[in-house]
Amino acid sequence: MRAERPLRYRRAALLGPALAMALAAASCTAGTAGTEERKAGAVPATALCGSSLDADARRAVARLSGKSALLERRGVPWDRAASRLRRRADVPTTRTELCRVYRPADSAADALFTVEFARLDPLMDWPDRLPADTDSSRVGVYGASSGRGAEIVFRCAEGLPRNGPPFLMAALSLPGFHRTEGAGGRSELPAAEQGRAGMAVLRSVARALAGKLGCAEEAAIPARPPRPRPSTAYRGPSHPLKDWRWWWKHPA
Repeated sequence: MRAERPLRYRRAALLGPALAMALAAASCTAGTAGTEERKAGAVPATALCGSSLDADARRAVARLSGKSALLERRGVPWDRAASRLRRRADVPTTRTELCRVYRPADSAADALFTVEFARLDPLMDWPDRLPADTDSSRVGVYGASSGRGAEIVFRCAEGLPRNGPPFLMAALSLPGFHRTEGAGGRSELPAAEQGRAGMAVLRSVARALAGKLGCAEEAAIPARPPRPRPSTAYRGPSHPLKDWRWWWKHPA
């Protein structure tokens, strides 16, 4: 027969689960309070990404977030983004993060989406084809979107130094796409709808930045979200950097 444990051990066994439950409840309460506190500091959609989101983009953000309140960890200040991209003529593909948007219940690391810009390498070519799960869009040189995010490449020779390629890539990432259901940063929209919402947001931000750089007309970014087309509709645009006449007109 097993010997009965001393009373002090039996009391510890009884109090242990109760104490654990109390600690869990306190932790939950603290977490809820923290989330509510962050909600109070939510950023209005009109102020996200340097106040560059138009009405279509704001509706897209609401679809992505499930109409959640949102917070933003700003990257390079909007007023400095244009000058930084101009300075980076000799450092192609270096990304400039403009904004990182997330829900109050998540951390900035679990972003709902991020928006970045980069100058392209002179020898970088456009894709020959797009993956089957990707939409093609007539925006700029080309646009593409999927559940992983969206990208737009546009010309900006007027706004960038002559000692580098006259192209910028705008990229919106949807990091939650690969996370499990209910995880931080994940949108509950179907994959294709996430990509289309992302394209609506990115188009608005890219159009605003092109205006800031002085190449709005050349960039050819429409004022309304482009109609998504299947990946098979994509045709790789010609690349002027492969044409010797471009180099003749734009010496380093």
